[in-house]
Amino acid sequence: MSENNKEEKKLSDFIRRIADQGIKSTLLNEENLREVLKEVPLPKAVVSSILGQIKHSRDDIIALVREEIKKYLQSLNTNKMIDYVLKNYEIDVQASLKFKKKNQEANKETSKKSKENG
Repeated sequence: MSENNKEEKKLSDFIRRIADQGIKSTLLNEENLREVLKEVPLPKAVVSSILGQIKHSRDDIIALVREEIKKYLQSLNTNKMIDYVLKNYEIDVQASLKFKKKNQEANKETSKKSKENG
């Protein structure tokens, strides 16, 4: 299996795992969910519990995404990637460098004040 196919498989597995964790629960933000729950006659304790579960699920999804991205980045062979780029691409750097003379009046005032204070 080529490197690109392996990376594509990892990415598709990553997306599938996110979906399996209940990404749908994050589609409703907390404010929208409160509005929906206001229409249903539920005790405040139940509403609080539901919102807590949503927050917990969202935190779990964020942790999963963070961990998967970390694993993916750690699996990258950066030395090999840099070597490939340097061998197969030209590097074209264009820069502009300007030197401007400092404002003489500002320098005189600063030195005058420092002499007065010193």
